[in-house]
Order: sequence, then structure tokens, then C-alpha cells
Amino acid sequence: YMAASTSFGYVSLFSAAAPITPLYAALTEAVLVRLEGLKFLTGYRRIEPRGAQDIGRFEGFIALQGILSAVTSAAIVILLSPPFDSTDLAYRRYAFVISAAIAIIVQLVIRAIGSGTDEDIDTQLKRQDFIVDKVINKVIDDDELIKLDSKAEPTFDIE
Repeated sequence: YMAASTSFGYVSLFSAAAPITPLYAALTEAVLVRLEGLKFLTGYRRIEPRGAQDIGRFEGFIALQGILSAVTSAAIVILLSPPFDSTDLAYRRYAFVISAAIAIIVQLVIRAIGSGTDEDIDTQLKRQDFIVDKVINKVIDDDELIKLDSKAEPTFDIE
């Protein structure tokens, strides 16, 4: 996640100053995905699949980069753009503080709303737990216990 986190940081921090940055980052990531895929297909053995809860420590870094990008974008747009050159510096500073605060609040609200898991993800997690129980932990179902009991020799009482 280090390369993706760094790329996200550059794009989010400098997209207001250089609007071509997201396009350049997308092209770079497309090339890197192809090169990594080629490397894994030809240079390594089959990768052992492993599950992960989340992206780990990078989640905090990406959240911080999002907040910093909101502040820097607000600063670039309000303090350095030509439409605001004719306004007073004190007014521009107030506008910067208000717009940065609004951007941060919007980010926090979106993060709070989107923090839940989707129903499809819950289904996949339950399916994964079931498969782990069956294949790795060798947990027997109740249906299998009934089948095992039914394989016993039947007894006939003839009177």
C-alpha cells in the first residue's frame, strides 16, 4: 500500500495546483499494475492467498492526507487564485478558514456514513467463515451427524 498511499498523497495535495496530476497518476498506476502482474505471473510461484481485516496503518495516513488535501486545496483556490486578487487579505483568510472547515466536516460526515459494511460484504464474510470452519477446522454439520447415525445397521424385531 505504500506506493498507492504516496500516489494518493501527491494527487490529493497537488491536484488544485496542477489539474493534470490525477491523469498522470492514473497512467502511472495502470503501468505499475501491468508490470506487477507480469512480475507475479512470470517471476514467482503461485501466491498463497491471505485475508486481511483492513489496510492497517495506512488507513490513518490516508485519512490525514485527505484532511491535508482539503486544507491545501482551499488555500490554493482562495489565497492564490486570480478571482480573489481584488478582495481584502483578511476576507480571503476568513474565506479560507471557512472553506477548509467545511471541506473537513464534509469528509468526516462522509467517512461516518460510509463506515458500515455492505450487505454483500457481510455475506462474503459469513461464507468465508463457513468455509474456514468446514475445510480448516473440520467442523461437522448437524446433517452429517444424522447421516452417520443412519448408516448404522437397522435392527428388525420379528415376533
